[in-house]
Amino acid sequence: DHTLPLTITETQECYNAANKSTTPCGDNDKLAPTDTKKNRFQCQQCPASFSWKCELKTHVMAHTGEKPFKCQQCPASFTRKPYLKSHMMRHTGERPFKCRLCPASFARRTTLKQHLVLHTGEKPFKCQHCPAAFALKSYLKVHSRKHTGEKQFKCQHCPASFTRKSYLKSHMMTHTGERPFKCRLCPASFSQSNSLKGHLLTHTGEKPFKCQQCPVSFTRRSALTRHMLTHTGERPFKCQWCPKSFIHSFNLKKHLLTHTREKPFKCQQFPASFARSTTSVPQAPESLSSDIALTTDHTLPLTITETQECYNAA
Repeated sequence: DHTLPLTITETQECYNAANKSTTPCGDNDKLAPTDTKKNRFQCQQCPASFSWKCELKTHVMAHTGEKPFKCQQCPASFTRKPYLKSHMMRHTGERPFKCRLCPASFARRTTLKQHLVLHTGEKPFKCQHCPAAFALKSYLKVHSRKHTGEKQFKCQHCPASFTRKSYLKSHMMTHTGERPFKCRLCPASFSQSNSLKGHLLTHTGEKPFKCQQCPVSFTRRSALTRHMLTHTGERPFKCQWCPKSFIHSFNLKKHLLTHTREKPFKCQQFPASFARSTTSVPQAPESLSSDIALTTDHTLPLTITETQECYNAA
């Protein structure tokens, strides 16, 4: 039942210890060969037990939070040296475990084993709530969160939360401003690799995601998914304050401002502020000096109140 892989040296120590009827941790008690299979080292904080004292020692760190093996290039730390060694490959880019069926390669042997299952086409892990099935149990676990609504990965800077750690990592770049994925054809850069892939299609003109009910096609699958709502009539984004509902989340966000009366978009030339970023600004009266005259390409008209605010500010 052990989940932590031993290093080659530790494995050899275990085999040597078994042959000598002693533990790999140097205990003097002699064990009969059959005794080596018994979990005689009991954890004092949970029901777990182990055959070797060194395994118990590593397990106890899960309770104490101790992680003595620290990375020199980032804040990560680990309970075992082999984990640190695997982690360091993220910094070096080394991927020694290569798939024999495709060009994929991995930093960990266990990740390669998981990947090989994808080539078999088998999907033994089936969702209890929908027809979806998966090759790996971990994939099913992540998928199940869509049904439960569980979002365990929470941002420390805003209320956002996510079903996957990778989604949180990508989200964090919106706070740091980091955009590591750069287009090779123009100056554009992105915080997510998928965004870059979608952007590259704007250069090629390719629109691989085609609607089955009309001639429209899109560069991104998410755009097609949103478009399909116009055919089904579904409006999944519902206002909690009134009966209105919307096809797109950003339309709901704009609508909510009518309830909160929040005006986050501020004019850079006058004290006026607005609920919409695309609200147009009227041309300033001719009596105003030309250095404060306003020009805009926006086409959405101001409300009466917003128009009055601008003229009052002027």
